[in-house]
Amino acid sequence: MVLERIESGLSPVTVNHYVRTIKIFYSYLVWEGIIDNGPPTMLKQLSVSRKLKPVADEKQISRLVAVVPDSTFFHVRDRAIILLLRDTAIRLKEILAIELDNLDLQFRTIKIVGKGDKERIVPFGNKTKRELQKYLRSGVIIILRCFFTLKKVFK
Repeated sequence: MVLERIESGLSPVTVNHYVRTIKIFYSYLVWEGIIDNGPPTMLKQLSVSRKLKPVADEKQISRLVAVVPDSTFFHVRDRAIILLLRDTAIRLKEILAIELDNLDLQFRTIKIVGKGDKERIVPFGNKTKRELQKYLRSGVIIILRCFFTLKKVFK
């Protein structure tokens, strides 16, 4: 059945879905005592090549930043996040976990705590520095955990 699916032109991802479903069904039958054997060992999942996701170029990022006004606190925050993502290529989860103490505007660096609690220092550009300064002046103390974590305030 799986071989027929492969020959019919289905993608490897779809075929793997069929294989997983069959194995789960066999496990259920064993669990219910209907059959004695586990999932068929001859059914192996196909290797699937992962495609790289398309990346926005500098022109697209500039257009994105240009359409975000800087009239409200949230707009300023969004512009700062977009520029930080562009300059540093850090994960959004890492941006949301940035502590104010880890931001060094003078040297334009941020200490990031990444996967596995690994720390690294990440530089950013002058334009991002200006947006971060504007963000910090716009009332970051009022709204906690929108962007910077202010753990020290509550210690």
